[in-house]
Amino acid sequence: LAGWSTGPGVGSLIFLMLFLVGFLASLRNQRTQVLLATSWMVVPFVALFALPLQHRFYPRYLVFLLPLYLMVVAKGLTACDGLVAWTWEKTRGEKYRSYRLALALGLVVLCGASLPPLQRYYAETVSDWRSAAVLVGSSISPGETIVVSRPEHQVALLRYDGRLEAAEFRIVRRRDPLPPDLQYQEGVWFVDKEGRGSEMSQLEDELAGVAEGALFKTVFEGYGDHTAPGAGESMFFDVWVLHAVDAG
Repeated sequence: LAGWSTGPGVGSLIFLMLFLVGFLASLRNQRTQVLLATSWMVVPFVALFALPLQHRFYPRYLVFLLPLYLMVVAKGLTACDGLVAWTWEKTRGEKYRSYRLALALGLVVLCGASLPPLQRYYAETVSDWRSAAVLVGSSISPGETIVVSRPEHQVALLRYDGRLEAAEFRIVRRRDPLPPDLQYQEGVWFVDKEGRGSEMSQLEDELAGVAEGALFKTVFEGYGDHTAPGAGESMFFDVWVLHAVDAG
């Protein structure tokens, strides 16, 4: 829940407190809805931690809980505003004329707490497929082939540079050997992310012999501190562009 509000710290505690207030306020006249909401939020957590996970857990797996979580937070915010109005009228003996003032102040506090993580989110540099696509699109010659390891990488390149629509794409998974029919005489572009297994570094060594020295490399670095909600480490991998040509 902290990952989908302001991250660890005081801001997430504010969201959590408002969530608890909204939960308790809803128990008065919305018990059925509270029961359904509780089931909707608790069951996925229980299932996730009861089943063995094959890889790292990311908050994005529970993104479907976010709207409900924020609805209860909003309920807590309006409940606090109603409590301020009730306290004012009881203690001062007069109508609470500045109605919604507490609500407005609460919204200002939540927005202020949410601003720093939002700025960090947009400051992060994820895998730079745009720059890779522009480089290949502006440099590729007719007859050359583009090799990627996954279909979505082809989609990313086509999205960022329409000039690649006319190019021939080949999908070769990293664990598979390179196809023997690649036309290195014409030129072959390899575009992919440098993962934990240094796959592109190994491919560079392999292509050095094939291309007989005519191998060009460009690396577009990605980096981030994983403040993005649900972000995985692979979102920040470097994108490598290798251009191999048989000079002989």
